[in-house]
Amino acid sequence: MASLTRFHTQLCPRAPFALILFPAPSLPSAHSGATVELQQIYQHEFVEISVDRKRNWLYANWKGYQSDACIKEGCELMLTAMKEFKAVHILNDNRQVLGIWTGVADWLARNWFPRMRASGMKKFALIYSPSRFSQISADAAMLLYDQEGRDVVGFHSESAAVAWLAQSDEP
Repeated sequence: MASLTRFHTQLCPRAPFALILFPAPSLPSAHSGATVELQQIYQHEFVEISVDRKRNWLYANWKGYQSDACIKEGCELMLTAMKEFKAVHILNDNRQVLGIWTGVADWLARNWFPRMRASGMKKFALIYSPSRFSQISADAAMLLYDQEGRDVVGFHSESAAVAWLAQSDEP
């Protein structure tokens, strides 16, 4: 856990870094009636990151308007947590995101997603924000990444995203 604690870079000056470990709410799983058991490992006003150690899932809950610096910092924290907790499936929740953030779409597609994949990511499910501008931003990043929808997919509902992540890794 020490590497996640040391990671904070002050790129996003909104609030001081806080690492906390406590049970977060469970997400319902569309697969076999089980729940996704989350343990929160990072909290900031713009993103909360949790892990489900049993399933090797990482859950990121993004909130509010996002600056390029905050998105990059949150994504780097996700990458660090993914490696540290050996999480291969990512549930990226943008339902509370507001506004446009296309300024980092190219960085996400050409830098961050490839590093996530190289570090073991198998599936990345993004739950769209109701904000059309945020949806456009998410689509831009996913289209630039263009892995033919194999490992990064957008969903309009949590249940569909969880069900896709819970599917077998078989092609």
